[in-house]
Amino acid sequence: EIFSGPCKAGKNCFGFFAVASTYTDTGLAKILETNPTASVALIVNNNLFSKSVAAGTKATIAATAGLTLQSEAQISVAQTDLADSDRALISTEMSKNPDVVVIVGHDKDVEPAIVHIGNGSSRPKFILAVNGINQLENYGAHKKFSECVMMPTQWDESSTAKDPVVGWSVSAYKSAMGGSPTYQEAAASASMVAIANAMHASNNDPSQLVAKMKVMDIDSFFGKLKWDANGIIQKPMYTVQKQGDIMP
Repeated sequence: EIFSGPCKAGKNCFGFFAVASTYTDTGLAKILETNPTASVALIVNNNLFSKSVAAGTKATIAATAGLTLQSEAQISVAQTDLADSDRALISTEMSKNPDVVVIVGHDKDVEPAIVHIGNGSSRPKFILAVNGINQLENYGAHKKFSECVMMPTQWDESSTAKDPVVGWSVSAYKSAMGGSPTYQEAAASASMVAIANAMHASNNDPSQLVAKMKVMDIDSFFGKLKWDANGIIQKPMYTVQKQGDIMP
């Protein structure tokens, strides 16, 4: 099962998505490499996913030396332009000149907030936005504001790792798929890679499949294939940044 939370009691579940509460961890850590102290403004869309990411972000900030939560605002709209009240909330946050702005939401939720910040006078050092550069067309005529935006992602497409059985690297996987698969498609394919490796380790004995999955610890094109006792995958979220036409 591809899921992003603890497995239900009595079920054998193996999640392939890093959980929402960890989404911004690697991005914040990367920011601290060049900015040892940073004040953070948090902008949260009004949905359960965004609130879960925000809760994890606040926990990381509280536990990390050098990070300070300066302010938090919740946006009321969903996948549409900002309401005047939302613009006012964001402007209030930006008037405090945060070093970092973390925006959490779905596609078409976060881009209007980034555009509003770009049109303002305050210039944060970093914008870390969930789904911020997935669909650049969502910026419309304001695509320039997507430059240098950082974004959490489930899949590190620059990885050279490959598993020992199927042997897919990222490039080999994309070639097999005949294009550029989404991270959801990559996760589904990674589940088959995990099963293939488990079957190999069990000498093709189906009765041993679950046991081999539970002790699996291999690298793959999708990242580490290893799970804790709750079935939560032990790969991290990754972070990319738009730099011109590339996203390293």
